[in-house]
Parts: sequence; structure tokens; C-alpha cells
Amino acid sequence: MILHNERIISNGITAQAKKARRDCLAVLEHVLQAIDPFTLTTNNLNRRGDHLIIADQLTLDLSRYRNIHVLGAGKAVYKMALAVERVLASRVTAGWINIPAKPEKNELKRIKVNVARHPTPDRAGEHGSKTIRSILEKSDRNDLVIAVISGGGSALMPLPADGVTLPEKVSLTSLFLKTAATIHEINVVRKHVSGIKGGQFARYAYPATLVALYVSDIIDDHFDIQASGPTAPDPSTFSDAIDILKRHGIWRSAPSSIRTRLLTGAKGSIPETPKSTDEVFRKGHVHNFTIANTNTAVEASAKAGAQLGYHVLPLTSSIQGEPREVAKVIVSVGKQVRRYGKPLSKPALIIAGGETPVNVRGSGKGGRMQELSLAGLLHIKDGMTLVGFATDGVDGITPKPTAGAIADIGTRQRGHRQGLDVQKYLADNDSYAYFHKVGDHIITGPSGTNVADLILLAVY
Repeated sequence: MILHNERIISNGITAQAKKARRDCLAVLEHVLQAIDPFTLTTNNLNRRGDHLIIADQLTLDLSRYRNIHVLGAGKAVYKMALAVERVLASRVTAGWINIPAKPEKNELKRIKVNVARHPTPDRAGEHGSKTIRSILEKSDRNDLVIAVISGGGSALMPLPADGVTLPEKVSLTSLFLKTAATIHEINVVRKHVSGIKGGQFARYAYPATLVALYVSDIIDDHFDIQASGPTAPDPSTFSDAIDILKRHGIWRSAPSSIRTRLLTGAKGSIPETPKSTDEVFRKGHVHNFTIANTNTAVEASAKAGAQLGYHVLPLTSSIQGEPREVAKVIVSVGKQVRRYGKPLSKPALIIAGGETPVNVRGSGKGGRMQELSLAGLLHIKDGMTLVGFATDGVDGITPKPTAGAIADIGTRQRGHRQGLDVQKYLADNDSYAYFHKVGDHIITGPSGTNVADLILLAVY
């Protein structure tokens, strides 16, 4: 649920601008409903007596299993676990999940909830990960493990490899947050300093049957990348991890224990993460399913936009790049619509989803979507409304949780009247402060789900 709707809408300087703001917020509300993890998980689990049908693709005979454990980590995992428990009821033996915030009302009966920190891992996350690994190690061929995993799962399931401490992993995460490294690259490194990621969750579960349900915030949904690939074979290597740290200029800054482990692994003195040729993945015991992703949000946006009377253009659900460059491209499409009525006529809603990592140069506060909206102010024209929205409700690291921001000519005018220089705030990566001062933040609080980022541009 989006807070302060009417205030955001009232910031429009014309009736048309107010309508565009109202419509964009309505689209976001529709998206949040469409990516609700409880509904998504319930829709992908169909129980008929002793048979469980998963995503209309896999049927399991529950009578075969002595124990059923539900384990996982991520921002959407509480609702996912609740859905599994509701479907399977007393057949759930026990479980454990690591999540970033305590639910308002914990309705889980058999699955333990452990609150840990995100995006910087903490001791609670490490403790929960050890508990998860302990449960996996005790499972056998008569058991079923259902893993529920979503965006944030990597940071929320921290289990340092031998020789590496949690503070050292935290230090590495902090280094990455100041680069333009993609989540794919970050997770390659994380897998090689972890004791549970990169297929090792599946290795510990073997020979139990493992079913993993993912709500994905990863472009292209590669299972080896989602949450650092705990249940998938890992195609990356120690050498790949070294190359990534060097490419982003943080190799020498990384803790010495991490550099030592990666170099030792690259020489073959430490076993690699499990590969597709390993027994655990060749025996048919592991079944991975993506039940929602960025495209889910893009499609929901398109449906809502059409219902509101817009001509819709779902550009992509795989957009990547610096927020400033992505904003320029999105707005340029809007200019084409505005001037020539191509590739579609007004009123138009242009939609994109994906990941736009910020290359942090300044000392300000903000996030990817706030930075994108701020950059859009440099190019936006009258008759356009730009929205950058983090579907998890937490865009970057800010004084208060912020989902993103809305930007139009009125935003720029209010900033100008206050003496705010868009270029200056961009140079300091201080998008949070800018939108806080002009009152155009979009706030939901943690949404309990995560399918990456969503960009809307209304042209009217």
C-alpha cells in the first residue's frame, strides 16, 4: 500500500499532471497485488489428497516422505512460507526462515521465523543459516525439503566459508555497494566465500528431495544467480570471483582472508562449488521453480495501464545500466511519443523493469530508483510523469525506507524555487535529500516481496 497518495497527487501542477500521478500510483498498487508472495505461492501449489502438484509441472506423492521441512531466506519468504504451511498443514514437520523484518502478526505454526539484517549481513543471519544447514545435513532420502527463496536471500543467508569471518563478508558487501557491480557479479563472489550458497544448500540436502520456489529479482532468472544460487549448480569459478573484484577496483581493498581463499581455490587446493556434473544434480533430486519475476510486474503494469485508458508499451523486463543513462533512454522514448505519436500515441504508458546499479561517486543517500527519477528531471518535458519504484519498498540505504520517487515538471519547478540544483544532487548521489525536500517520495514501507525495479513513464 502506498502512503500519502493524495499529497503526491496534489503536487501535480495541472489537472493532467495530477491525473497522471494518480494513474501511476494506481498502477503500482495493482503491481503490488500481482506480486503478493502468498497468492503467488498458493497458486503454484495444488494439493490433491496425498499428491502435491507444483507449478503444474511436478507431482509429488507426499505419502513417500517421513518429514517435510520448509527452509529459506529473503524479503518475500514469510508470506511464501505461510502459503506452504497453509497448503500442507500438519504435513509440515518443521522449518526455519531468515527474513528482514518481524511480521506484524506471525501466523506460522510449524516454521520458525528468524529476523536478520539486510543488505548488510549480521550474526542473526549467520545463526539462522547454521540452523538451516544443520536441518539439511540431517535430511535423508525419505524427506522432502521445500526451499522458499526470494530477493535478499543472499544477504539474509550468510554462512562464511572456512577461514572467513562474518565481519569480513560484511566488509566485502560494503565495498560492492559503492561500485556499479551487477547482482550477478556480486553473487559470483559471494558463492565462493560462502558455506551454503552456490549449490551447497542442495549438496547438504542430498539425498532428500529438494523443491525450491523462487520469487526472483534477477534479470533472466538464472537459478545459479538468484540469492547466490543455493539450490543450483554453479558454473562460476574462484578465478571468476577474482576477476570481478579486480574489474571493479576492490581486489586490494578486500579482506586478506577472502583474497587468500579465492587464490587458494583458483589453484585447486579448495573444492569448487557444486557443478551440474555433481551427483546431487544428476540424480533428479532437485527441482527449481521461478513463480514470479520482473516480467510479472511489467505485465501487471501493462494490464493496469490499459484498464486506465493508456496505450501501453512494455519495453523490457531486462533493462540494465546506470540509472542516469536508463533515465535518458526512457525519457527519449517518451519524447518520440510526445512529438510524433510513435511508436504509440498519447496517452501512453511506457514500462520497463530490471536492475540499474548506481556507481556511487558522492557521499549522499539514495537508491537506484530515486537516482533514476532524479536524473530524469534533466530531460523530462511537460506532459510526462516518470516513476522509479523498487518493488521491495526499500530503495537503497536511506534515513527512512523509501520505495522510489515520482518526477515531472512540477517536481523540477519546486526544486528550483528552493534553490536545489539537480546536477549537484546527482553528483553527490543525494537523491533521497532532493525528493525529501520536494515531497515526491513514494513510500510503502517494506512490501514483503521483491521482483527488482519498475520504471513507468506516462506521456499525456
